[in-house]
Amino acid sequence: MPELPEIETTRRVTGPLMTGRTITSVGVNAAKIVMMPSAEEFASSLVGRRITGLGRRAKILLVHLDDGSHLVMRFGMTGALLCVDSSEPVHKHARITFGFDDGTRAEFRDMRMFGHIWLIPPGVEDTFSGIADVGLEPDDPALTGMYLSEHLGRSSRPVKSALLDQGTVCGLGNIYTDETLWRSRVCPERPCSSLKRKEWDAIAANIPVVISEAIEGNAVSAEEFLLDGGVHYRHNNFAAYGNKGEPYPRCGTPMVRSVIGQRSSVWCPCCQKRR
Repeated sequence: MPELPEIETTRRVTGPLMTGRTITSVGVNAAKIVMMPSAEEFASSLVGRRITGLGRRAKILLVHLDDGSHLVMRFGMTGALLCVDSSEPVHKHARITFGFDDGTRAEFRDMRMFGHIWLIPPGVEDTFSGIADVGLEPDDPALTGMYLSEHLGRSSRPVKSALLDQGTVCGLGNIYTDETLWRSRVCPERPCSSLKRKEWDAIAANIPVVISEAIEGNAVSAEEFLLDGGVHYRHNNFAAYGNKGEPYPRCGTPMVRSVIGQRSSVWCPCCQKRR
């Protein structure tokens, strides 16, 4: 599933290609992806609109339009947004297509069709897509150890599960939560209520570092992004994620895997102790 760094990569790559383009046609090949309004109104409302820019909130991509409306795109498990030349055949997993006045086309591809798109009219508060419920961005100065302790410190949930809950800190998924806890020397299985203030401080300090490094590690050209279908661009320099059985970089102990809240976690039993 795309996490915050992958959505930010999409914004950086496709934003310059879409900004300033006028939408001349919209194809809806999977109506279930369009959550608001109806598929027919969605298509007719977008024709003639000019894209003024792309933004991001948490793991959500935003497409801003010249009349003040905007698209909210959730990518689900397999979603991707790519720009191609209109002479290219439509991809078999292109669920929504946007034709542009310069002869290019954007495709919202989604093999498993878990993604969703909303068109939010001008001046309407978005209470539909869930974007209003997400917490602080990883680089928000308000994200401190005290903030995390106040919001999560009394919970009996494992800290891994709590950090995956987008209501406190947004954008963290399975991969970057494992990486953050690895750097912070905190076992993902520990209840939030067992963490000390210095551990919350470490987590708060490491979240923006992990996310920033991932964004920079994901940097690709538009050509590379298109070649890989917009989904195979994640850097793989992970210390924890995917390294079950590998020697831990700090102490040489083999990494272990456990399942926490139905999510896989990889961590070091020596440096990230259960206590």
